[in-house]
Amino acid sequence: MVMRTFDGGESCTNIDFPAAGVQIRFVNFRDNNHGVVVAWSHIFTTSDAGEIWHDTHWQQAGVYVAADFVDNNTGWITGSGSILIKTSDGGINWSRQSIPTIHGQAIDFVDENVGFVAGHMNQNFDYPRLYKTLEGGGSWTSIPLPELFERFGGLSVISQQQIWISAFNHSINQDSTFAVFKAYYTNNGGTDWTTFEIGHTDGSMVLKMKFLTEEEGYVVSCGQLYRTFDGGENRETIPIETGFISSCTDFSWQGGDELFVSGTGQFLFKSEDNEQSWKNLVEGPINDFKSVYFLNEQQGFSGYGGIDGPSILRPTDGGLSWQHANNPDIFTYTPVSSFGFDSEANGWAAFTSNQIFETNDGGLFLTSTKGEIIKSTDYGSS
Repeated sequence: MVMRTFDGGESCTNIDFPAAGVQIRFVNFRDNNHGVVVAWSHIFTTSDAGEIWHDTHWQQAGVYVAADFVDNNTGWITGSGSILIKTSDGGINWSRQSIPTIHGQAIDFVDENVGFVAGHMNQNFDYPRLYKTLEGGGSWTSIPLPELFERFGGLSVISQQQIWISAFNHSINQDSTFAVFKAYYTNNGGTDWTTFEIGHTDGSMVLKMKFLTEEEGYVVSCGQLYRTFDGGENRETIPIETGFISSCTDFSWQGGDELFVSGTGQFLFKSEDNEQSWKNLVEGPINDFKSVYFLNEQQGFSGYGGIDGPSILRPTDGGLSWQHANNPDIFTYTPVSSFGFDSEANGWAAFTSNQIFETNDGGLFLTSTKGEIIKSTDYGSS
């Protein structure tokens, strides 16, 4: 599914996308109209904000992972299996380009000639590699990486000489008292690297980074967002109230005060004041639903493990609208495993926390009750 917004996320509409059921891997729009969507062996490009899509289905010995366009016509896509293809007509036609053996994870071009591809020698993320081209992809040279660098977590190129990279695997931080995230910067094309310890890790990993200038940039890990305004000398942790089971997965920043952050849970946060305040653009229950039970065509229940609020929803109109059951004593992160009713009024809800709740009013209000485990020694005969 592909959605679009023209009002900063206040409202979103579905786009008639020509590949239902195909897992989307990467989305990149240069402006409101021109964009590319990469989905396994499919490449979809549009020049009118998604009204019409051009589909290129080119099956190769690998999958497409990342794309980068320097203008509305010239772009590249990289992926596993040493995939590197280029278009000069906005994605209508593509041609294969040679590149050293690499499973591409990220690609970033400065202009139509100078670009970088980051990845690994195999699909186990061993032996990281960073390559540079000065000929629009015609030939590639290897860029030396920092010592102990094991796995790419991000690539952000400012110029041919100014490059930021980050480590996806924090196990390289053996020289630190604690496990920390690391980012690396070079201002001489990779001859020398400066190491920056961004913040402590709880076992999650660096996922993405973006720098628009040598001084200002963002780094996102699996649960935290960091920013710097002085080239990494000082890093600031940006607090985002995402809930207990949420984690950051991506962000979008084009400079200035506006920033979008997405993640599991699910959430899409927007800040318009340099991260001083946030608004969640996702409304309604979006958690993992674990169970559903209908008494008849109109009345039913669904249970989920929630970030906040009650864990049971009930419709009385066949699912057209839903309301929360009043269950103040239920631990909100606990999912409902099953429901059972002997009438439209009397029923029970079993939770994975070894709790059973009972209702006598059709699920409007639930109270805790004691459950008893009954054991049979003759395979259910008694």
